[in-house]
Formats: sequence, structure tokens, C-alpha cells
Amino acid sequence: MMVIRPIERADITALMQLAGKTGGGLTSLPANEATLMARIERSLQTWRGELPKSEQGYVFVLEDSASGTVAGICAIEVAVGLNDPWYNYRVGTLVHASKELNVYNALPTLFLSNDHTGSSELCTLFLDPDWRKEGNGYLLSKSRFMFMAAFRDKFNEKVVAEMRGVIDEHGYSPFWQSLGKRFFSMEFSRADFLCGTGQKAFIAELMPKHPIYTDFLSDEAQSVIGQVHPQTAPARAVLEKEGFRYRNYVDIFDGGPTLECDIDRVRAIRKSRLVEVAEGQPATGDYPACLVANENYQKLPRHAGSRRPGYPTSGTDGGTTGCPEMPRGRPCTFCASLCRGENSMTLWINGDWVTGLGERRVKTNPVGGDVLWHGNDADATQVTQACQAARAAFAGWAKQPFSERQAIVEKFASLLESNKSELTQIIARETGKPRWEAATELTAMINKIAISVKAYHARTGELHSELPDGAATLRHRPHGVLAVFGPYNFPGHLPNGHIVPALLAGNTLIFKPSELTPWTGEAVTKLWEQAGLPPGVLNLVQGGRETGQALSALEDLDGLLFTGSANTGYQLHRQLSGQPEKILALEMGGNNPLIIENPEDIDAAVHLTIQSAFVTAGQRCTCARRLLVKKGAQGDAFLTRLVEVSQRLMPGNWDAEPQPFMGGLISEQAAQHVYDAWQRLASLGGRTLLAPRLVKAGTSLLTPGIIELTGAANVPDEEVFGPLLGVWRYDSFDDAIRMANNTRFGLSCGLVSPDRSQFDQLLLEARAGIVNWNKPLTGAASTAPFGGVGASGNHRASAWYAADYCAWPMASLESPALTLPTALSPGLDFSREVNL
Repeated sequence: MMVIRPIERADITALMQLAGKTGGGLTSLPANEATLMARIERSLQTWRGELPKSEQGYVFVLEDSASGTVAGICAIEVAVGLNDPWYNYRVGTLVHASKELNVYNALPTLFLSNDHTGSSELCTLFLDPDWRKEGNGYLLSKSRFMFMAAFRDKFNEKVVAEMRGVIDEHGYSPFWQSLGKRFFSMEFSRADFLCGTGQKAFIAELMPKHPIYTDFLSDEAQSVIGQVHPQTAPARAVLEKEGFRYRNYVDIFDGGPTLECDIDRVRAIRKSRLVEVAEGQPATGDYPACLVANENYQKLPRHAGSRRPGYPTSGTDGGTTGCPEMPRGRPCTFCASLCRGENSMTLWINGDWVTGLGERRVKTNPVGGDVLWHGNDADATQVTQACQAARAAFAGWAKQPFSERQAIVEKFASLLESNKSELTQIIARETGKPRWEAATELTAMINKIAISVKAYHARTGELHSELPDGAATLRHRPHGVLAVFGPYNFPGHLPNGHIVPALLAGNTLIFKPSELTPWTGEAVTKLWEQAGLPPGVLNLVQGGRETGQALSALEDLDGLLFTGSANTGYQLHRQLSGQPEKILALEMGGNNPLIIENPEDIDAAVHLTIQSAFVTAGQRCTCARRLLVKKGAQGDAFLTRLVEVSQRLMPGNWDAEPQPFMGGLISEQAAQHVYDAWQRLASLGGRTLLAPRLVKAGTSLLTPGIIELTGAANVPDEEVFGPLLGVWRYDSFDDAIRMANNTRFGLSCGLVSPDRSQFDQLLLEARAGIVNWNKPLTGAASTAPFGGVGASGNHRASAWYAADYCAWPMASLESPALTLPTALSPGLDFSREVNL
């Protein structure tokens, strides 16, 4: 059994042996007995409560309980930099600009920094190469989180981890050789030794106080900035899985990255919990291994370990654990794996997660009512900061070769794939969709990447035409800073349809998810962060109406991409009126007609209608709202069968088994709104064919409703966003087309008919952006434009045409040489004779 325990004086010999195997570069584990002994004493004093917080540090060892071999070490510094400065370089950019010459150069720099003063530090992680097996490294790294979770009050808000940089087996560091050696006039090994033994004054004395331009470093040195030693790569992967991120700080000696995370955002800490377990307690299912520790601070030395006992409750996804001397019924800490947006740092601005300063917001599951996410809205100042960050990042991002932007976007696609299960659950829980439908949204998000790359080249690539005296070239350029407003019905896929093409084109973005789906917006943004987007390229601001108004009112905005209701779209259009310099893409709703013209297969027609009207609980902008059925026996039979099948549709929670066709609506209020709309239509003379029913008070579960409105008067031309279908009967196909076009909207229209000539007529006369034949209205291809006319949009179709509104065309006439034309325009005289 492997046991994690606090270090003891008797471990000094084993510690010296470990220090001799590090290969250099691990500053906090020097091969110096006096320094290591002092470190042991400081750890013991910390346990006894004899030191101020500025001097406290815990050191743990990994021991094989069978042989007594010390196989590894890890440590936590409680608060760095309060006594001795804790230095690193901040990797940044300085822009040298000449407005007069139109020259803007963004130059990468290094600033000497002690920005992490007061943070708690994960440090001194080293595992004997002979023991790098059976999950020992994973256990050693994650055991610190278990300890911090159990004794949260002993640590500070931010946790950092300085990762060992690139250095070879001979102690050669490219970064040091090109930079540190020039200022310190010593070899890397000596500087490393001095720092490891607490002699750090020379750093402040000898390091430059002004920024260092990294372009002056060697290519080899530049290439290792932010990179880790090969032996450190697994430890970095573990930390990044826990939520730690590289925020552009590197070690001043070897250029290795500093990772950081808010302590309450660390996945294992956030999801740890107290349960009662006992050694040998039988398991009732197939559970993964879990980290276990006694919560007793004084007795912890013998109560953290590794094995696979049959505990009934499990935690981490992959660590091996145990509880060697656990008394029966003793409370223990477990670390769980599901990442949830539960803490307050829910805005991502300029590469940093920050807390909103606006109103408090809580998101619950619309059916079960359990709290999923909570945080604060961005206030107007933070919205402005996000815009400033996007503006500062624009020049560098736009100048990056397309291949580099594409690589980051494709990395995002791979992260979507690897996190598909978790994101599916997040979307399902937050929107109320059943799991099967949330999974299709993830698939659409992944497929969007390759489609957007193709669309970029097809719609906004370069085109060269040879001319007799040169060439004509068409290029496309990004607009600049764009705002993206996301909807709640497809909180991942629809914003993705704006974000991906906009980033490929070279724009920088401010993304505001719907206030009803903040968790999905945060989760997707985290994947963009992991994909390697530079700070400021994408910024996340959470919030409702006030945040949205502050965002759309920004003067320094170059455009706004919106998907949502017609009412909000009209407000944005009015707000941006008189500003033709700003691109505005509006994808709004529809009051969509579906024409049923004597179907030959009634069940197939019913299936198509249900898919058109009730999928996603009727919360798709292309959903059929108006069903136009030809009068006669065939139409009667179709309606009877539609009602019969539809009344069997019973909505259920996201995790219901067997999986339902429909989930809940986005909120209880949304369900009530649809129910109220049905009652209003009935009061106008509508004849209810199938009454909607609120399944359970306090939830958003609503059964489908069908109401015939042929004889009703003054039926409003509005989009009721939910499972409510109005029915009109018609005599002739010309009547059907006239009724279909009798709306201010123009998003989608469909025909169910065996007659191709009728579809040809509909194609000529329908006023809608999507016109389908014997296919559901809710079906659309990403390889085609997606958008409508009238109140459904402003002629800025998304999907395949999204590339069009993400870049503007630049036309050029070009010639490599300047020559005087052989034939001059009339009236021009270039002769060199002088007439007296």
C-alpha cells in the first residue's frame, strides 16, 4: 500500500537520495542536507502551529508501507512572497505605434514580476523514476488537493504551481543561456543552488527592471518559454485537468510555466465531500478508486493512502486510494470529478477568470430545481474592460497566419470531442433537454469546425485574376471587435456558429451567453481557454438585459452577431441605427408555416409534423407554428392521427429513463407563457384539438397543445416559443401559399406533398429563407445558409454564409512594376520638347 504522510526528521536520508535524482532545475529540492533539514523542521513547526502564515509550509512524502521506501515528495507553501520576494516573468506585449505612418507593432516582452505574492503554492513534486507506475504520480499530485479541501481555512484564495522548464541532463537551459546568464554572470546550476538555499537577494539586485523584448533572445530560448521539462509534462496535465491554467507567467531561470487557479475552482477541492466509510466496508456496485483521508488534522499522518477498497462512495476518476487505519464510521474527504460552474469567478476577461460586479444570478435545472450555477453579472465597467481587452488583442490575432488560427479552432474541436459526455450533461441539465438531444447539439458543434474552415475559403478566401498590365485581387479582412449574443435553446451550437467563423476570420470577440444558460457558456469558454486562445481574443461576460445593453452600446464595437427573439433583434437594430460602420447580423424567430397537402403516408406526415413542431419542446426558431391542412377526408384523417400520437408525448427530465422525446422548457415561466398563449387563442375562437397540460407545478414540463384557428378572429402574428401548434384549413394550394406568406416573419416554410410541381411553385412564391419539401422544418444543413427575411433577420444568413458577415472584402489592382502606359488618355502630353 502507498501512503501519503507528513515528512519526518528520519526522512532526510531518503530525501537526499531523491534530490540526487532530479537532474537539476527543481529549485525547491536541492541536494543540500542543511537546506533540506531546515525544510523538514519548518514543516514540523507548521504542523505544530508555531509559525506565522508567511513562513508556513507543509511537506509530504509518498511511502511504500510494505518496505518503508520513500518514493516521492510533494509540498504546499501557504503564502509565498511575504518574506522573500517570489519572482517570475510576466509574458506580455508592448505595442509600438505610429498613427501617422499607420504602423502598429505588437512586440512580445518579459516583465519581472511578483504578482503572485500571498498565493498558496503547490511545489516540490517529485517521484522516484523507479516508482512511476500504478498511478503513484497521480496520487502524489492530487493528495495535496485533498488536504487543502479538508483544511480550506489554512490556505489563500489563489493557488499557483511553478513547473520545471526545459533543461537537459547536463543542466543546460536554453532560456537561462540566452537571458539569465547575461545578467547574473553565473551558470544555471549555481543560480539554481542559491535560490534553492534561500539566497535570493541577487535576483532583485541583478535583474533588469525594464521589459525584455523576447525577439532579442535566441530562437531556442524563445521556443521554450512556457514549456515544461519532459518529466514534468504528466504533472502539468494533472493540474490542467483540475482547472489550473497558464496565465503567461514563467520562471525567471528556465522559462517554465507558472500555472494558477482560484482555490475554490480546483476541481478536486470543489467536488470533495465528507462521507462515512470504514475499512472493509462492502461495495454495492462498480466504483472507481477514490482518494480518502482522515479529516482529523493531528492524526492525518496515518490516514491518507492508496489502494482499492470496496467503499460504497467513489470520487476521483482515475486515482488509486485507500484508508489504512480508518476507524469505522470515521468522516473522510472524497475528491469528485464532475466540473460544475459553482463559484463566483464566472467572467473571462483578457485571459483571467474574474468575479462579476453586477447582480447576483442563480441558475437551476428547469425541471428538478437543483442549483446548477451561480455567479454575478458583468457590470458596465467590466463590459468595457472586455472590449478593451478584445481591442488590444485584435492586431496580433488578425496578423496571425490563418493556419495558426485554424490550429487553435481545431484544437477546440478536439476538446469538444474529448469532453463530449460532460458537456452533453451540462447542456441537458441547464436547458431541460433529454440527453439524446443534447448529444446531437455537441455533434453539431464539432462538425461546425470543418464546415467553417471550408466556408472561409469558399466565401472569403483570396481570388486572383490576371490583367494585361497586372492583376486584380480579392481579399477579405476581419472587422475587429465583435459582440456575440447567444440564445438559450442551443446554448452551445448557435453561439458556436458565430464564434468559430469570426475567430477564423481574425476578429476578437465578447461573448454574452443567454442569462438562462450561463453554465454552458462558461463551460464552452473554458475549452477555448484550453485550446490556447491568446488573452483578449475571446472574452466572456455573463448577464441579462443590463449587461446586454451595456455591450451593444459600446462605441468601440465593430459589430454585433445576434441569435434570439424578434423583439430583442428589433431593439438592437434601433440601437445601432445610424451606425453603418458596424456590421449587424440578426437571426431571429419565425411564425413558420407547414403545408400538409393530402399525404399518401399519414403516419410519415404525422412524424414529420411532430419533428417540426414539438422537438426541443417547440423551442427552435424554425419550429412549425402554423399547420396548414387541406380540407377534406385525407386532411381530417391526418389531424386525427396527429392528435392521437401527440397526446402520447410525455415530457420528462433530462435524465429520465426511458429517454423522452421532449424535455422541459427553459423555465417554469416559459412554460406558463405558452400555456397562457393557448388560453388566449381559445378565447379568440380557437377550437382546441389537444389541450396542453402543465405536468407538475413548479416545473417547466408542458405537454404539446394543438388548436384549430380557421374560424378565429384577430389571431396575433407572433412566435409562441414552445410546443403549441395552430391549425388552419385551406381549399386550394394557392390559398395555402397565400396563408403561408401572411406573416411579418420569413424564416422557414415547408410542404408535405407527393407533387413536385407544387414544391416548384412554392419555391417561386414563398417568402422564407428555408423552404423544405417532405422534410421537417427543423432540419437544416450547415453547408447551406441559415436565415430568413422580414422579421426573421436582416439578410445576414448564418451557417455556410456566416463567413460573409465575419469579414469585409478588399479589392486590389496590382502591378509589380510602375510603367508609363503606351497609350495615354486624351489631353495628356508627356513629351520632353520645350515650345517657346
